[in-house]
Amino acid sequence: MQDEYVLIDTAILACQKGFKTPTNSDKQYFDIVRKISHELKWFNHEEIPYLIEHPTQSLLQRWFREKHNIHISITRGGHIDTYNVFIFDYIYSGHNTIKEYNSYEEALEDGLIVTLKKLEDE
Repeated sequence: MQDEYVLIDTAILACQKGFKTPTNSDKQYFDIVRKISHELKWFNHEEIPYLIEHPTQSLLQRWFREKHNIHISITRGGHIDTYNVFIFDYIYSGHNTIKEYNSYEEALEDGLIVTLKKLEDE
């Protein structure tokens, strides 16, 4: 099994919300810049004022747990091969996504995005 990297938009949002945990990601940084360049058809390094860390889903999940005391849990859904997301902390007091996901990674990615959007900017 291989740990999945978060999507580019999730990585950018995480950096905006204060994610600065070293990922040993020189290669990952250049990969994300190349992907942004390819998607936007242009790239000017000065236009991105921060280094974009490209964490794995599990590293970002750990950052929430250790820095913000927010726990993102993925459980089996009501149907075969489906998953649900639960987000627990003392501020939001729990969040259960209504949608069922077809993969664990898809559910975790959505949980990470929902949690990032609720965080105050750092």
